[in-house]
Amino acid sequence: SGGYYVAMSSDKIVAFPSGVTGSIGVIMQRFNVKEGLDKLGIKEQSITSGENKKIGSPFVDLKPEQEKILKGIVNDMYEQFFTVVKNNRKSVSSVRLRELADGRIFSSPEALKEGLVDSVGYFDDSVNTLTKQEKYQGSSRPTIVYYSFYNQPVRSPYQVSYGGQDEISVEQILKSHLHSRFFYLWSY
Repeated sequence: SGGYYVAMSSDKIVAFPSGVTGSIGVIMQRFNVKEGLDKLGIKEQSITSGENKKIGSPFVDLKPEQEKILKGIVNDMYEQFFTVVKNNRKSVSSVRLRELADGRIFSSPEALKEGLVDSVGYFDDSVNTLTKQEKYQGSSRPTIVYYSFYNQPVRSPYQVSYGGQDEISVEQILKSHLHSRFFYLWSY
């Protein structure tokens, strides 16, 4: 969904034939490890400036009023996401878009049928689509710039890695995701 959110700034969306897209929705993930720590006799003892400063901490139970606060934020962020999609996918009615924007993913052909993408194709097809746009003023063979956070050279838009590693373990994923966080609007 983060990729789809970013794609809303484009004039045309070309989906990879075997890709999935959509996932119009917002999720806030969190773990609660309090019960496990209690069994081990480990207690959380944070000192905070207010009762909601620890909201979303994996070390304490979420109170109903705190869940309501977080749900309100998730719903606000969802409405922002929905509005961005609605403003950029004008061929889809608001009513139909609301039905589609329930977090589900779509195969590329399904997304095309529903108006969530403009065409299905490969990277060269997207470049071809770009160069045919009325606003496009570049050459018929534009320079493609690849950015990478890693020290390895990027040679293809399909090159994917996680921190420069080919394989990752569940432990690595859990270590990096033990705290509550929102997705799609910012990263850290």
